[in-house]
Amino acid sequence: MLRNISIGKRSAAAFGLMGSFVIVIAAVGIISLNSLAERFNLIVEHRSPALVAIKQIESQFFKVRLENANILQAPSSERAQYKQNYATAEAALGNALDKMEALAKAPDAQQLIGNIATDIRQFFALQQQQMLLLDRGNLAAAIAMQNAQMKTIRERTAGYIEQLEAFQVTRITDSQTEARHMITRTLWTIALVSVFAISCVVAFAITFTRAIVLPMRTALTAAEGISRGELNQHIKDDAKDETGIMLRALGTMQSMLHGTISQIQQAAGSLSVTAEQLAVVTAQSSDGVVQQGEQLEQSSTAVTQLSVSIDDVARSADATSQEAREAQQASVEGARKVDQSVTMVGNLLENLDASVKGLTTLASDIDNIGAVLDVIRAIADQTNLLALNAAIEAARAGESGRGFAVVADEVRALAHRTQESTEEIEQMIKRLQTGSQNTVSAINTSFKVAQQTQQVAQESGDALARITVSIERMNQQTVAVASTTEEQAQVSKDVDSSTLKIKTLSAEIAAGVNNTRESSQELAKLADNLNGLTHQFSV
Repeated sequence: MLRNISIGKRSAAAFGLMGSFVIVIAAVGIISLNSLAERFNLIVEHRSPALVAIKQIESQFFKVRLENANILQAPSSERAQYKQNYATAEAALGNALDKMEALAKAPDAQQLIGNIATDIRQFFALQQQQMLLLDRGNLAAAIAMQNAQMKTIRERTAGYIEQLEAFQVTRITDSQTEARHMITRTLWTIALVSVFAISCVVAFAITFTRAIVLPMRTALTAAEGISRGELNQHIKDDAKDETGIMLRALGTMQSMLHGTISQIQQAAGSLSVTAEQLAVVTAQSSDGVVQQGEQLEQSSTAVTQLSVSIDDVARSADATSQEAREAQQASVEGARKVDQSVTMVGNLLENLDASVKGLTTLASDIDNIGAVLDVIRAIADQTNLLALNAAIEAARAGESGRGFAVVADEVRALAHRTQESTEEIEQMIKRLQTGSQNTVSAINTSFKVAQQTQQVAQESGDALARITVSIERMNQQTVAVASTTEEQAQVSKDVDSSTLKIKTLSAEIAAGVNNTRESSQELAKLADNLNGLTHQFSV
């Protein structure tokens, strides 16, 4: 499923996931720090100042009590100074009470500060009464009030102050404990989120790496196999990412190369069979030429015998009839041999025509191989372009695309080797085309020579027919023996000349047949070489 997503989107998702984890950790830290800051602000701005205010109340209340006692114990001349000190302490105590009332937020604290304020006001009222008694000179009554009513208020107020102080210290201690707990929770939360984030990142990194490395290894193995000529590998990948596209492209390239090499092997097989057939036809033509030479030799002998007979007729008119019969038989035999020569030359023409057709088919097959090579060259160009695109994508991917770049280099090297093999095969095909063209040219020349030989043989047959007619006339007209003998001598020379021409043409035909045989052998060797090159690929 992961490989159905492109590498770019996967990378964006990975970095987004890591960024999200960082944001979550930062958010948890910020929220925890805000809560902790609120707790510290509460301690610093409220609870600590409240504790300080309580201490001020306690201190100023102690001063008020002290100055009040000093007034009672001091002589009359010094009481004014102590009364002034008392007034200062009373004002400071009032300010401390006002400050504490402003800071008191909890109901318990408000109740305690209210009780303290009430008792202090009562104390201030009793102190004024005490000062009136003292001013009237009733020191004993003032001291009695100090030890009775005012003592009760002092002790109760001191108890309220101690309770308020203990309450405020407890509140500060609770805030400190809560802050420590919050710090611990924050550390644990950040640690757990960090461990979870690291685990997710490691798992995603392993999965992400495997999703790239495994198909890259498969592509590298396939490319190495193709470079070794193994075109029967099973390359299939249904993923939609870049590595899947590359593997499918390699599979398509291998299939096209497989089909192309198979076609070349079939064409090479056909070429080999055609070369063998051409060799057989050439051998038959060679045998025919040999037989034709033998027949021409016999014809030449017959013509020689005919010339001897004609000379005998010229020297001896008495044996004209007998010699005429012998000449007639010799002419009939010569005509038969000439007819055989014409027939064999016709067979030779048919064989040469079949050779031309076979070579034409061979040239067509070679052209088809050239078309197949064009397809291979186009495939190599497309492979080279694909390797270039892969190298560009690998460069864009950076470090994660290094394996992709290695595969792109292997594919480019494969395309280069394919182009070199294509050029070698193209050179062999050009040599095949040149050899086949030379063979066709030689066979055409032999065909023309054979036609000329057939024509000369026909002329020889006509000449022998005329000799026969002359002999018959010689039998019928012994009177015209001399003239007939001269005619026969001339015809005999013509036949001899024609026979020599036929022998010359036969020699030329034999040379052409030998050239054809050599060309067919060279063609067979080239076909075997082409077959060997194509069998370097495993299809």
